[in-house]
Amino acid sequence: MECALAAASMDANEELRSDLEALVASEVVEIVKFMGSARCLSIIFRAGAATRRIEVYRGYPQVAPLCFKTRRRAVEMPPWNGSLLNLCAACGTVPDEFRCPLTLDVMTRPVRLLTPCDRRYEQAAIERWLEEKPRRDPMTGIDHDPPLRFKPDPRLQRRIEVWRRGEDRAFTTTISRLLSSIRSDLVDARRRATVPRRKREDIYINGRCVWLWEDSSDSEDGSSSVVNILGRKMKIALVTLGSRGDVQPYLGIALSLKEAGHAVTIMTSVDFESAVAEQGIAFRGIFQSIKHKLQGDLKKSMASGDATEFGKFMSRWLGDEAADEHFGNWLSATRDLEPDIVLVGTLCDFYGVVGRYVLRIPTIFVRLFHVQYDAPRNYFGLPTLPLGLTKYAVQYFVEHFVRKSWKGRLNEACKRELGVDAYRLYSNDLYAADTQNPWLTDLVVAQPIELAQILHPGRSPRIKCVGYCVLSDQSHNDVFFGNRRDLARVDAFLEKHPKVVYCGWGSMICPDYMPGLVVGAIRRAKLPAIIFRGEARLSLPNESADDLLFVDSMPHEILFPKCDVVWHHGGAGTTAAAMRAGRPQIITPVFMDQYDHARAINVLGIGFGFEKQLHKITMTELADALVRCANDPAVASTARNLAPSVKAQDGNKAIVDHVHHVWHNEVLPGHHKAALDRKATTPWRPRVI
Repeated sequence: MECALAAASMDANEELRSDLEALVASEVVEIVKFMGSARCLSIIFRAGAATRRIEVYRGYPQVAPLCFKTRRRAVEMPPWNGSLLNLCAACGTVPDEFRCPLTLDVMTRPVRLLTPCDRRYEQAAIERWLEEKPRRDPMTGIDHDPPLRFKPDPRLQRRIEVWRRGEDRAFTTTISRLLSSIRSDLVDARRRATVPRRKREDIYINGRCVWLWEDSSDSEDGSSSVVNILGRKMKIALVTLGSRGDVQPYLGIALSLKEAGHAVTIMTSVDFESAVAEQGIAFRGIFQSIKHKLQGDLKKSMASGDATEFGKFMSRWLGDEAADEHFGNWLSATRDLEPDIVLVGTLCDFYGVVGRYVLRIPTIFVRLFHVQYDAPRNYFGLPTLPLGLTKYAVQYFVEHFVRKSWKGRLNEACKRELGVDAYRLYSNDLYAADTQNPWLTDLVVAQPIELAQILHPGRSPRIKCVGYCVLSDQSHNDVFFGNRRDLARVDAFLEKHPKVVYCGWGSMICPDYMPGLVVGAIRRAKLPAIIFRGEARLSLPNESADDLLFVDSMPHEILFPKCDVVWHHGGAGTTAAAMRAGRPQIITPVFMDQYDHARAINVLGIGFGFEKQLHKITMTELADALVRCANDPAVASTARNLAPSVKAQDGNKAIVDHVHHVWHNEVLPGHHKAALDRKATTPWRPRVI
């Protein structure tokens, strides 16, 4: 970026110097505070403006409000039509693939490190790394033999050079427009006689409160008034559906958005009202109880591991049986809230489609797992087909299990309430455009880069894998995680047994023989175990055995670091907690993405993932896997070394930053609305809003 700044400063230097000096010297306006990005400030300093009157607040990467005052009265400036926002975008927006993961700077000589991760680095940075650790992958912490090598990437280097030239032109053009806009607005500001009274309000930039302002026209000297050019605190709705493990990451996102100063409402099933309310987040229960379904109609398909029957039931329940109630509740809640932005989570794609294309609400899709049509390996434990036929198998799955649930009463409810046939208009091609190479707003996946490189290596650059979204330790409450008094029992158990295995299958409803299978494998491996009852309510007639401890529920982030091996079903949340804890894992998948997580931990070398279903695994195979993971120092070391990289990828913070980026760079300037108007023509217009 320094090259772009240098070029821009040479072109705009003289004009900036004269205009900024005139601005500072004006008898009408005096700059009191200018808070901006370091890049913007460096240009101003190079221009030689009267910097003695500019007080700099560093650490805020976007342009923030300007504060003006006159000799006699406060002057309110208009928002300059997003010019400062465009200036910020021209200065600071860098594609992630152009940054070196080690230095975070834009690369000048990118090279490709020859490892399974296939990452690009700045040549000088990776040379320094390999001098100290010639065998270790800097992203995964895995040691390789022979020592690692790299080779230049001329294609990426050419792309970076083209981007730099474009950034130089964009930066210079934006500065010119900004100065022109400032001159015009200064003339208008002189004509203002008074400043309207303002309420006290916080201004947030990238999740941090940087200014608290209020109108001070009551003061004798008419002191400063701040112009909030970055907008206001947003009303954000978060729509998701699923078990506790599915909803919990979105609660972490909601808490981070709340800490950033926004008003957040979670719309999900009625089961989680108390858990969400205890965190101080607004709640709307728009879906029926998922727990009731897990213990009822879904129990048989989950106990047998029949993914087809499970998918059919979910499609029937969401698309027909409860569709009228769900859609009515969602539409009513959306109309009441009038959100500025909606985040769409698990099993809620239809509501995101209607919100984006019909109601014209800026919408960001946030997924826990991404399915790439042209991935080299098939998903969900299905066989990989030859000649590229896997792509068509994945598309068939999407059409018959995802979009098919929209076709019935759910779509009829949309036509009745809004007059729009969303299923017909939202074609397979448009669905693919939104999920495979997003044309409007980047799709966010709450996965670390290490998993993304394995499961969907050829994904579009507009699929952002940002890391896991987790609740902080202080956010774990008894409603979500059961009775925390179990911690005392766990600590006493750990003091008695130096090496302990955790066993749990979350919301999976396991067959009746499961407790005997688990205990038999543990006894054969001669390892004590902490067993999570879960939705299956695992239990034994006599639970007083010295080497077994049954618990109802506990925070994974607290429990897993205390265990030596984590044996689980491979759900996204449990896999995330085990990776962050740096503990070897054993995954016994039941269906869906659990197979993919099992494959990923095998590739990463942090445990053992079975390729066959839990119901087909023998007691001997389970015992052998337990012994291997509990006693192999290489597996333990690899898992421990990978944990810091996974924990450093803060999904919550990345999503908050992405929400701010979308709001300031796409919504406020009008680009989002203009793009939607071009894509979604007259048939998408709702009859009633």
